[in-house]
Amino acid sequence: MKLYDSRTTLPKKLAIFLTSRELHWSIIFVGIVLRLIQYLLNRSLWIDESFIALNIINKPFSELLQPLDYNQAAPVGFLILEKLVVQIFGGSEYALRLVPFLSGIISIFLFYRLAIWFSKPQAVTIALGLFAISDRLIYYSSEVKQYSSDVAIALLVFLAVINIKSKKLTTPRVVFFGIIGAISVWFSHPSIFILAGTGISLILFDIRKKEKLKFIKYLIVCSFWLLSFTIFYFISLRSLTNNEYLLNSWSNNHNAFMPFPPFSSTGIRWFADTFFEVFNNPVGIHLSGIAALTFIIGCVSKFADEKKKFYFLISPLIVALFASGLEKYPFEGQLLLFIVPFVLILVAEGTCYFITQTWHNSSIIGITLILLLFFHPLQSAVLNLKNPQNSAHPFQRVREEIKPVLSYVRENRRNGDVIYLYYASQYAFKYYLERYGLNYEDRKQAVWAISPKTWFAPALPSYPPYFIVGKYSRDNWKEFVSELNGLYGNKRVWLIFSHVHDRRSDIDEEDMFLHHLNTIGKQLDYFKSTEASAYLYDLSKEPKTEEQ
Repeated sequence: MKLYDSRTTLPKKLAIFLTSRELHWSIIFVGIVLRLIQYLLNRSLWIDESFIALNIINKPFSELLQPLDYNQAAPVGFLILEKLVVQIFGGSEYALRLVPFLSGIISIFLFYRLAIWFSKPQAVTIALGLFAISDRLIYYSSEVKQYSSDVAIALLVFLAVINIKSKKLTTPRVVFFGIIGAISVWFSHPSIFILAGTGISLILFDIRKKEKLKFIKYLIVCSFWLLSFTIFYFISLRSLTNNEYLLNSWSNNHNAFMPFPPFSSTGIRWFADTFFEVFNNPVGIHLSGIAALTFIIGCVSKFADEKKKFYFLISPLIVALFASGLEKYPFEGQLLLFIVPFVLILVAEGTCYFITQTWHNSSIIGITLILLLFFHPLQSAVLNLKNPQNSAHPFQRVREEIKPVLSYVRENRRNGDVIYLYYASQYAFKYYLERYGLNYEDRKQAVWAISPKTWFAPALPSYPPYFIVGKYSRDNWKEFVSELNGLYGNKRVWLIFSHVHDRRSDIDEEDMFLHHLNTIGKQLDYFKSTEASAYLYDLSKEPKTEEQ
């Protein structure tokens, strides 16, 4: 298809503008600014970030090779990078989020190079635009998690494959390519899907061409990868396969794994649901039907024009699906963020093909299609710029904003005040403990996640205040009641909530707590922030029992 064929494509001047480097660099600039603004927002660490942050800050390098606390899973290389940054710049949110932020910025440039190689000129602009304003790519570029670096490493490995494929396969290049892949598995768990997919594609291409020498060289490269992955598995991944909490949480989510075998009615329904959901999360195009249609058109178009490129793009998704069928890797949500670049390239290909085939009949159709694809990502980007803490946004970028809550407690507490922590709030609280002047005189005396029988009430002066960490008793409300009744006798008790179970369900534990507290005491003050809050109660009067 000729780019400027008047029967099938856009007007020449418009086509030249849409494929200009000036427009591409403008889009890249917008993507960088959006990620920078999100990073500079400096929002509070929410519970998942607190888990990782506490591991990074409190553990020495050697212990990062061992199973992490709080049932966390992260690549060793990512943890080491984070630890290095923390040692250089301290343990602030900015330092902890620096690696994901830089990964997010680097990913834009890597994706641009990848799109140029894989896509037609007009499709590059569409793909780059969707990538630059992708809500989830922006958000995860400022979260203390490995998902942003997963994207960067996936793109880096893919570009290495392109480089090795387009040049003569010399011995130095074989070694270099092998080392790149071998290192990547230590920094990104899903990189194994990229390596497996592209590696299998390369080998199959050479078998078909009967190029034995290349076939042998690619086998050598793959042996580098396999050796590195084997070592990494026994050092790090094996512990994850024995983590009952992670296994149970994944197995309880029936949508996380592809049914195997996949050809039952349940399997077909799973494929249909998952296929459309992927475009919403993690890709971030809320009109998933439109995105799915353009993706299918893109697959057909790319397969018809450039089969090899199509196989390269689709192979990591197939390998990830296979791993999901074996229940080794969940096929959902942010764990699939690394596939977003490849999906967007095919969506852009399909969009470009559709527009060029319909433009001479009706330009309105093409313009409408682009507007539909970009509408929600653009809307979300604008809304988050105006008010990032608005929970009504399509994808909320501020979660569990506990810092203003702790500031309010610090400014309004008195000597002798008791602080009661809702069980899920303790992890963010532990991270912010010293910063907000709520530290113990001897930090080693702190006891966390304890039962009512062993509440921690240290023999310290009235300042610092007493701290009580609530017990997880979701399955037995009487435990919560007993725990709250045990606060009797305290004139001023602060209760701090974050990551409340579950604000989106019929049962909100914060509401249940407050309902009971209002029957045994008097609310004196309160402060609320995004998904975090604090309440001050007078519980000096003994609560009435059922018999009374």
